[in-house]
Amino acid sequence: MKKWVISFLLAAPCTYALPTDRDQPLNATSNQASFDQNNLIAVYQGNVHATQGTTSLSSNTLTLKLNNARQLQSAIAEGSPAIYTTTLKPKEVPLVAKAQHLEYLPQQHQIILRGDGFVTHGDDSYRSSLIYYDTDSQTVLSPKLPGNRVRIVIQPQEKHS
Repeated sequence: MKKWVISFLLAAPCTYALPTDRDQPLNATSNQASFDQNNLIAVYQGNVHATQGTTSLSSNTLTLKLNNARQLQSAIAEGSPAIYTTTLKPKEVPLVAKAQHLEYLPQQHQIILRGDGFVTHGDDSYRSSLIYYDTDSQTVLSPKLPGNRVRIVIQPQEKHS
């Protein structure tokens, strides 16, 4: 049951990972896991590690909520920090997202990073205490918050002669 439920988390966001990732075996480990059949909630606790192909997630806790059709409704990872890593294109450096709280809402096409949110892809980076990422439009938003500064670093593309 553990591998079936957690595969929703890794398979759904893989539209932005390598296409072959979803065909790879899923490996998930944690110190403790439970699945509530009536409420369709799975909770993984303690040193959570999940990998599928080039996609991985590490966190202290992971909570998955499914709808009545048993499709992923939300995935919430808490960590110090929680770390999501995936490779977008072959032979490219991975995209890494870190935050104290990572939330994936597939039906809203949204990933939310709260608490020291930091996303890197190569030498480009995005840092804010709150980051909303729309996976459909591929847009990023960090609203104005007291005491928060957003930092974006975008490197120039190399010129090919």
